[in-house]
Amino acid sequence: MTNRLSWINVALPALALAAGELSNAWGADAGAAVEAPGVAHSATLDALYFWIDESYQSIGLPNYDLGWKHIDGGGASVPNESFHSRAGGTGISAAVGYLFPDGTLWPQFGSDARLELSGFYTKADANQSGAATAAGGQLGIGLLAGGNPTQNIACGICTTESTLRTSYSGWQIDAKGASEYRFGMLSLKPSFSLFGAGTNSDQTLSQLVLTNVLVAGYDVQSALFWQDWGAKAGLDARLRLGSALAIGLGGNVGVATRHVSLSASDLDANLASPPTLSSSIAQGLSTTPFLANLEATLAGSPAPGVGLKAFVGLNYDTRVPGLAAPSFLGPTGPPVGSAGIKLEAETSYYAGGGLTIKF
Repeated sequence: MTNRLSWINVALPALALAAGELSNAWGADAGAAVEAPGVAHSATLDALYFWIDESYQSIGLPNYDLGWKHIDGGGASVPNESFHSRAGGTGISAAVGYLFPDGTLWPQFGSDARLELSGFYTKADANQSGAATAAGGQLGIGLLAGGNPTQNIACGICTTESTLRTSYSGWQIDAKGASEYRFGMLSLKPSFSLFGAGTNSDQTLSQLVLTNVLVAGYDVQSALFWQDWGAKAGLDARLRLGSALAIGLGGNVGVATRHVSLSASDLDANLASPPTLSSSIAQGLSTTPFLANLEATLAGSPAPGVGLKAFVGLNYDTRVPGLAAPSFLGPTGPPVGSAGIKLEAETSYYAGGGLTIKF
């Protein structure tokens, strides 16, 4: 996995703005990446602004434990190999917003009230390899669709070697309203947003079983897609450390309605116990995840009209979809149950930085 921390964050206000004030630059959501910088402006002028940024994303995904299972003398079975999937890649986001002149809205709405429409896209992947030895007992497998004939290999010493490839991509669109309340050097910025999002997670497992020679090969291909519609409430705090430096901490919490669909197929080519077996499944479910974000920001202004920032953050999702292995309790157990969709809590991380230019 290659860590890329290439950062760009350019604000292009439509009107001439006061260049000497430090920009209020925040990231508030790795799903929506980095929020637009605050725009300094005259109390008598409104402004349109635009920003774009890039960040590194580390996406947490559920454990992957399909493939051959080791069956001990008592008939209990455990996956011979499992992977904790984490995909790494790049996120790109952009937004257009409208900044109301101070005094346009009621004083209860604070200052720098704005409406903003933003979009985010991320692409991440992972290639993981592993190997494990099973001493004694058997290796056994049941197919994804369940109820199919099981395959078993007696082991003095058996070795499995696996490669798991993950391809992840996602998009999100946010419509947000925000304002700011200033208390000397400290300012607080509450926000509320509605969002829609779509995510694809495709995984491919290739696994070999060897004794002294190759005795079996097992392959799985799965495609998960989920779509979210939800709302988030956020709060960012900024502390000015002078005229050209500020630190910030902020985040948001939200809920979404999530619809998940799964399609998957597998193929077992057991040379020790023919024939070759295959199956496929298609399933769907709906759920309601809780979402949370936390981010820290350091922003500075080395020259009038120029701002630099660095940020790190995390996203927490209580119900990230993954592929659940079929139930299989060995050759003396009940019929194999079907594989399906599982939901696990996962944390994702991101980091980036940027340049702000005021015109």
